Amino acid sequence: TQSHGGTEMETGDQVSYFSHDFEYEDYKHTAKAQLDELPTNHVSATELGKIGEDTEQCWERFHKQNIGKFFKDRHYLSKVFPEVIQTDADAVLLEVGCGTGNTIFPLMDLNPRLFVHAFDFSPSAVDVLKQHPSYTPERCNAFVCNFVKDPLPPSVPLCSVDFCSMVFVLSALVPSSMSVALTHLWPTLRPGCLVLVRDYGRFDLAMLRSHRKGSQLDQDLYARGDGTLTYYFTMESLTDLFTAQGFERVSCEYCTVQSINRKTGAKLNRVWVQGKFWKPL
Repeated sequence: TQSHGGTEMETGDQVSYFSHDFEYEDYKHTAKAQLDELPTNHVSATELGKIGEDTEQCWERFHKQNIGKFFKDRHYLSKVFPEVIQTDADAVLLEVGCGTGNTIFPLMDLNPRLFVHAFDFSPSAVDVLKQHPSYTPERCNAFVCNFVKDPLPPSVPLCSVDFCSMVFVLSALVPSSMSVALTHLWPTLRPGCLVLVRDYGRFDLAMLRSHRKGSQLDQDLYARGDGTLTYYFTMESLTDLFTAQGFERVSCEYCTVQSINRKTGAKLNRVWVQGKFWKPL
């Protein structure tokens, strides 16, 4: 595909930065009409619970199969979240769902005063991260953690984190687990910590495709073929999730990017939600 937007697509098509290629409010009416023509599917709460319990194993299988080759480095995040690289003093970043390090290493390269705690469900992903040439224990503490089930380990001191990044992470959880996960992060964040979130937005192209395939599990929640999940947020649902846990909203917006299929000329509309939330003093 050819993009005239401004982001780094999750499929690896790299362009400069995210943008607002189309108005979300206009687009959502057309997208909703497409979904309304299709049947909906909702599994039981019991089945959702079982699916949620499998999240850890599904991501481990994913990373074992892809061996760090699926996602490209997210260089655009230095523009999306400039606060992390514009620090005047030493700073600590907690990267939630670090995968193989595609978020942290570009940020570490740009800010030599940044120390990173990084964790993931997948031992295989963390192993790949630790083999990166930029990885050093003096600047990064990488570990395996299921932050839905467990608090973070003592290696992340209480009230020590200045920034917390969550890039395409919350969407991988069943909705009932999201608030629990945030409560496990809260004690490590210092008052004034800024939580930086970028995730899938409702009516994203991938959501429409999943709905047509009959992959819906619940409202805005879909399963991929490999068993991993994707939840599609609205600005309101993302904001409500954080404010219910005691955070204050700094900003929240839709990022809309349109790519053009070179062969067919079809317009491919991507929607992400980007938010910044603050732990009060």
